[in-house]
Amino acid sequence: MKVLAPDLGEYSAYGSPIIAEVYVSEGNNVTEGSLLCLIMIAKVSVEVKAPSTGKVTKVYIKKGDTVKSGDPLFEIE
Repeated sequence: MKVLAPDLGEYSAYGSPIIAEVYVSEGNNVTEGSLLCLIMIAKVSVEVKAPSTGKVTKVYIKKGDTVKSGDPLFEIE
């Protein structure tokens, strides 16, 4: 299952969202609701949480990357 960047709606008008923190690596096991990363935009932080329990098989981002809504962030099996 791919985990995508959430719709950042009105905040997108204030600049590019940046990955502030990445909390998991490939191979990590996560449970539903586990915090995967933090996106910062216009001094607002958006938590991205695991939609299901599984293993992180791919990490597409790193700290400091810019993202837009719908960009792939992780894959979880």
